[in-house]
Formats: sequence, C-alpha cells, structure tokens
Amino acid sequence: MNHHPCVDVIVPVFNSRNTIKAALQSVIAQHGCLVRKIIVVDDGSIDGTANVIQDLNNPLVQLISTPNRGVARARNLAISQANAEWIAFLDADDVWTPNKLQVQLAAARTHGAGFVCASVSARSAIPAGRISPSMLTRGNFIATSSVLVKRNILCMNCPVFLPGMTFSEDYLAWLKCLTLTPGYYLSNNLVNYSLSRYPRYRWTQILLCMVTLNLHYFMFLQSSGINWPQRFKLIVAVLLGSSRSLLSVVKRFISSYTLHQASQ
Repeated sequence: MNHHPCVDVIVPVFNSRNTIKAALQSVIAQHGCLVRKIIVVDDGSIDGTANVIQDLNNPLVQLISTPNRGVARARNLAISQANAEWIAFLDADDVWTPNKLQVQLAAARTHGAGFVCASVSARSAIPAGRISPSMLTRGNFIATSSVLVKRNILCMNCPVFLPGMTFSEDYLAWLKCLTLTPGYYLSNNLVNYSLSRYPRYRWTQILLCMVTLNLHYFMFLQSSGINWPQRFKLIVAVLLGSSRSLLSVVKRFISSYTLHQASQ
C-alpha cells in the first residue's frame, strides 16, 4: 500500500463537546499516515464545541463554522472543500478503530470497489462481500461513520445529501453511490458506533422523507442512463428497502414507548 495521505475525513458536528474530541483523536490516530485533512463543519453549536476542536491544535483539522443549517448541508459543504482521492465520513459521537482506513483501502484495492463500508457490531449479521443497491432491500445497513468512498463518485451525485431531508438522507446518498460504483462490505467491526436509545424523529418527518427518498432516487435513475430492466429492479429494491427501514423505526418507537411506560 502507498503510505501517503489520500483520504479527507468529513465530520459534521452540532453541540457535541463531550464526544468530538474522542472522534477526532480516532482519526488522528489512524495507522499509515493516510489522512490528508479532517474537515469539521460546526453546524451552529452553542455549547463550546468549537473551543474543544481548536484546543486540539492539530494541523490536520480544518474547522468551518456555519449557522445551523442541518447535517445534510454540513456534509455537502465539507465535500466541496475536499480534494483527496477518497472521502471518509465520521459522526461526532462515533469513534474509529486505529486500522479502519488501512483495512478499507486494502479491501477497495483487492475488490475493485469505489465504495467500502463496514460493520459497527462485533457480530455482523451480513457476511463480507460485494454490495449493490438491490442489497439495500433489507433496509439501510450502511452506517455513515463506516463509509469510505471515492471523491469522484460523490462529485457525480451533487448534492450528495439532499438538503431538507432530516431522515434517511444518508440512505439516499448510498443508494446513488452504489448505483455508480461497485461496493464492498467488511464484516470487521471498525467503528464504535453510538445509537440513540430513543427515536429522534416525528412520524410526519419519517413518512415525508421516505417519500422524498423514493422520488429522488427514481429521478436519479432516469437521468443516469440505466436501462429499463435494471431500473425497474432497482426501483422495486428501494421500495422494499424503504418499507423495511420504516418498519425498523416502528419497532424502535414501540420499544422506546414500552421502556418509557415501564419507567413510570
């Protein structure tokens, strides 16, 4: 492997002063000197998050401060500032293992993939192997903090993350990426992933975003030049996948309601 900086890391952050330091340190600690720049977009934090980032005083970190405009716009802004061959995403409350980028770049080279993601669990329910949009019929199993993707693929998808979507904006982004490039899933646990115990969305948000996801992906397929048989297959896959994602959220709502009732 060529040990030279070839990855720009994108970290959107909002009011995460208690977790952002560990997240950034996990990038700085990556083996192989592969990180060219860490682009942190502080999306209007008011809890001193920016001070924590500045106190790291690390030359890899580029801090951009904006008014609060949402995670989609924050990621899109960071992508526009990236120049490396590869882009990796990390959320402010997640942490990478030290070999995360090394393992993913090796997999990309071995399997000819322009998109590589990984498990965020010690026991992955999905075996390692190639992934495609049709595999997302089981729902969005791709954790944003595990994604490594070629920058040129993202540039073909602008805006990568659809502004205004507050739910499943990442699902739509990965569907578009995997339509344009081969993907590979690693069953290795390469991310310590923080999952909110309680759903943070309202039902109206969820339903509207699911409709938006399907409509925009259909329009993307129409403009991408994919033949009708393959296009129909992908449309069916996404309809099934979004339905399963919605069912997963329903289960979380029921679980959180049960926990809330039990605590009273």
